[in-house]
Amino acid sequence: MLAYLWLLPVLALLHLWAMRARRRALETFCPDLTARRTGLPSLLRRRSFKFLLFSAGVTFLIIALAQPMVGLKKQKARHRGAEVVVAIDTSLSMAAADMEPDRLSAAKRAATTIISRMSNDRVGIVVFAGDAYKYCPLTVDHDAALMFLDSIGLDSSPKPGTALADALHICGETLKMAEGKHRAVVLLTDGEDHGGGALDAANALNRETGAHIIVLGVGTAEGEPIPVIQADGNVSDFKRDSDGQIVMSKLDEVGLKKLADAGNGLYQRLGEPGAVTRIADRIKSLEGIQVGTYVYTDYDQRFQWPLAIAILMFAIEALVAEQKPHARRRSEIAHL
Repeated sequence: MLAYLWLLPVLALLHLWAMRARRRALETFCPDLTARRTGLPSLLRRRSFKFLLFSAGVTFLIIALAQPMVGLKKQKARHRGAEVVVAIDTSLSMAAADMEPDRLSAAKRAATTIISRMSNDRVGIVVFAGDAYKYCPLTVDHDAALMFLDSIGLDSSPKPGTALADALHICGETLKMAEGKHRAVVLLTDGEDHGGGALDAANALNRETGAHIIVLGVGTAEGEPIPVIQADGNVSDFKRDSDGQIVMSKLDEVGLKKLADAGNGLYQRLGEPGAVTRIADRIKSLEGIQVGTYVYTDYDQRFQWPLAIAILMFAIEALVAEQKPHARRRSEIAHL
């Protein structure tokens, strides 16, 4: 709104042009009258004074429209929340179709629901297959985290295999840099582990960071073949072992429950009624007062003052007469 201050020089030019035009018109209409007898000096002074009042009113009105604010005080805000890392398995076995439409898509839907139900928690995302990567740092911007989550695919961690221990290690490194004391890891996987050492990594994670390990098993105990997906998205075959037999990928509930127990957490199987809700409620129960504080300034609107001054200027301008009343002598009147 302050850009409208450019109106002031325009108004000044219009005022000068109008004054000159009126002066020329008066001289043309009454060429024999002197400036003193026409009261022209008084008229010019009063019109200039009225213009200054009007310009001041316009200035303060523009300032009021710009909504000036004043900082009253600085405060430290402490908010309730937890530090949560969501680790998603993107190995080839997550392409199995025993979940609708496949394990990875079902896991992403569940993770979306869990993140959407968080309040003030900071959330980060780790993806893993043969290797593990921090995909999204801890953030309170849940919309940004959901954008990262939506972009996850089977190629997010290109190295084949499933390294649960590496994933838990990356989760631990992420939480060690967190300010909050209340921490959790949400692990979404079918439980296949080709690297080994996952249980030791879970124990170390809980011991070093105090994080609760919450596991959501994705898949079924009966299992499903692992499809071989071509670049065009079509399934050309299923993964086979060295003997040419189709490999069945099954949910390892026993191993995943051990990870949850080691992390003083919770195990749920995706597809069970209320499984995602119970995980969201467990995270909510971990929410406490964050160690970190945020300093902010409490601002208050102050547009009322320039608005009041603008109204006062306009009122005074309206009350000021253009011509000062002048009692003429009879002799002057007779002469006119």
